[in-house]
Amino acid sequence: MRWVARLVLVVLALSSLGFEWEGRLTRLRRELTDPDPARRREVVQLLSSYPAAEVREPLLAALEDEDAGVRAEAAEAVGRVRMNEAVPRLLDWLDDPDADVRAAAARALGQIGADGTVPQLVRVLGDAHGEVRRAGVEALAAVGGDEVVVPLLGRLDDVDGRVRTLAAQLLGNMGDLRAVVPLVGRARDDAPEVRAAVYSALGDLGDDRAVPALVQGLRDDAPEPRLAAVGALGRLGSEEAVRPLVALMTSPDPRLPRAVTAALGQIGGELARGSLVEALQEPRTRAMAAQTLVERARRSARTGGDGESDQITLALAAALDQADEPGHATQIARTLLEVSSFHSIEPAAPALLAALREGRGEPPAALRALGATGSPDALVPLLERLRAEEVHIRLAVLEALRRYFEKAEPDGRAADPLLAVLGHVTEPERQPVIGLLGRVGARRSLPTLRTLLSHRDPELRLAAVRAIGDIGDPDGAPALLALLDDTDGRLRFEAARAAGAAASAEVVRDLLARLRRREPTDRHAALMALARAL
Repeated sequence: MRWVARLVLVVLALSSLGFEWEGRLTRLRRELTDPDPARRREVVQLLSSYPAAEVREPLLAALEDEDAGVRAEAAEAVGRVRMNEAVPRLLDWLDDPDADVRAAAARALGQIGADGTVPQLVRVLGDAHGEVRRAGVEALAAVGGDEVVVPLLGRLDDVDGRVRTLAAQLLGNMGDLRAVVPLVGRARDDAPEVRAAVYSALGDLGDDRAVPALVQGLRDDAPEPRLAAVGALGRLGSEEAVRPLVALMTSPDPRLPRAVTAALGQIGGELARGSLVEALQEPRTRAMAAQTLVERARRSARTGGDGESDQITLALAAALDQADEPGHATQIARTLLEVSSFHSIEPAAPALLAALREGRGEPPAALRALGATGSPDALVPLLERLRAEEVHIRLAVLEALRRYFEKAEPDGRAADPLLAVLGHVTEPERQPVIGLLGRVGARRSLPTLRTLLSHRDPELRLAAVRAIGDIGDPDGAPALLALLDDTDGRLRFEAARAAGAAASAEVVRDLLARLRRREPTDRHAALMALARAL
């Protein structure tokens, strides 16, 4: 029976790869004669999922079905598979009595994109049925080319608002600047959905001639067109739009201030930057403005040369000097911290120090940002706060010091304050303190760190070994070598690294002896230590 199981697996594998038995396609062809039109429509849909070469004959036959619904479905199908052989029949159908068939034929011709069909599709734009005219607009845009733009512009005056909306949208997508002036002329259309489409299209076209109409659109009575105008002005990037946009920051519609903030992020220059910094004062726009400022700074840092990252840092520092409301000051500090991940924020150190002294904003946020400045003026104030009573403040200080030493050179002034608190802080704080002692690199930390090599907490032992490895400890090599037999693989690895860094002739002899042992030992760790030692 094993061959049966294998056959089943082969069948399943072929099915998963899209393989189908020839019989299914034959059955579908036969079902095109089913007396139920609904079933025939379903069959046509299924046929359109096959390659055009395999379903050419049945789909062409379906175009001749007596049921208008089946013919319309067949038209959609030949469009999806781009069957050029169907073009003559589809052109005939543009005069079919059934509006659905005419619309389907137009859409299919657009999808096929055959040469020479534009004049017939232009004629469809005069159809009495709005849905057919929509299909004609869609088809002409799909065909594309210079010759379709003028006919599409004419549909901006269509009596059917849905046709006008679609024409505006597609003209925006096509990017032909001949559409700018006609679209501006429809900016006062009676239908709000048309105005929204017009504003969006003008933004897509990117022509400054549209700015006055879009600024006028900011005062539109309907919310959706206003939002579309805001987004369009952002895409245009015109500084002329900044003040009208900022005026919407106090709108009762919560979507508008957020949309304005996003738009200001796309507009360059000092005025837009300053408006975003001011938006940090408003709780509704605070988070969005911060995110937008960070993205502006990141773009500038990535491309280089325009100085926008520096200007944003300076603007945030100036705003922090004036920030009295706690949420405002806290958000500025958090924004500076985000900027620090890709750009120096050292110029903001004085403002952060002042905010800490004066108690403006949440201290952890200011502490973390201050550490990220890497400013020499930041170290002592941070160390002074290591003795704060609140655990969350001390944890923030430790994180700030970590960030500080990522940007600044090791500084022995930090060793004594860190050693002083090591025995008095909570367990979650001890590992960061030990790690910082390693970063500081002061050799006077080594006696204390050696005592932790036998601590009951494996994580503290690991942190101590790493710190010793960072500092270098020839005198402590015997204790490190003993850890090469520890059951914790991480500890063996770090001990090998640290012992190798503290190389001496005695260490080398010990490592060679370990490699000659017959007893079980971590030879990889010993070899790594020996390689570092040599």
